[in-house]
Amino acid sequence: MYEVIVLGATFLSAGIAQTMGGSCLVLERRTQAFYEFTGALNFGTSYDKKLVSEEAENFRKIFEERNIFANDRVCLFEISAPSYKFFEGKNILFNTEIISIEKEENCFVCTTHGADGFNKFKAKRIVDTRVSDSMCDKKTYNILLHSDNGIDSDSEIKKWGRENNFVMRCPVDLNDNYYQARQKAKEIIEKLPEDTKAVLLAESFDYQVKSDYPKIENSIVYMPSKAYENPLLSFDAGVCYGKEIK
Repeated sequence: MYEVIVLGATFLSAGIAQTMGGSCLVLERRTQAFYEFTGALNFGTSYDKKLVSEEAENFRKIFEERNIFANDRVCLFEISAPSYKFFEGKNILFNTEIISIEKEENCFVCTTHGADGFNKFKAKRIVDTRVSDSMCDKKTYNILLHSDNGIDSDSEIKKWGRENNFVMRCPVDLNDNYYQARQKAKEIIEKLPEDTKAVLLAESFDYQVKSDYPKIENSIVYMPSKAYENPLLSFDAGVCYGKEIK
C-alpha cells in the first residue's frame, strides 16, 4: 500500500514525489508531464515570491543556470527536460487512465487501465493535482504567434521570448472543446496583420482556478497545480505537503 497516490504528473506532484519517494505513486493519463504550464503556453508570473522549501530554492537555481529568466520573459520549454529528474527513480505511470476511486475502511482503491491492462492500487491518501472546468472561473486557449511588424490588437497578446514572438490568450467558454477553441482563435488571428503566423498551438487549456483550493472533498485532497502562479510555487507547495504527511 502507498502512503499517497497523486493524480496528474504536474509540477506539484513532482514536489510530492520528491519528498515522499517510494511511498508515493503518480498516475498520469498523458504521455508527458508538466502540461499545466508548458503545454498550456503559460509561462508563469510572480517569480519574485518567496519559496518555503530548500528543494524549491534549488529548483530556482536550475531556472537561473539555464537562463530561464532571460529578457524578463520566462521560457519554460528549457526547464521541462531537467524537471523530469524529479520523477527519476519514483513510482510514476504515464499513459494510464483512472477508471475509478473507491473509499474502503482504511484506504482508497484506485482502479486504472494502462499498457498492461487493468490494475488496482491502494493508498492511505489521494491527492488530485489536475484541473477541470468545474474548478475554474475561466479558461483560455493560448497560441504562440510571430509577426515581423508587431501586433496592435484589442485581444490579449503579449510579447514573449525572442523578438517578434507573442503569446495570444484567446478567451473561450468553460464548456468549449479544443475544436471550438481553435476556431475562435483562428477568427482572431485572421483579423491581425497579414504577416502574423501561428507558430505553436497549446496542447492544454490554460485555466484560472478558483481561490478556494486546496480543499478536501469526500476525503480526497484537491490541490490543482495550476492554482499556483508559476511552476516554482507549485513545486514548493507539493514539497511542503509531502513533508506534512510524511
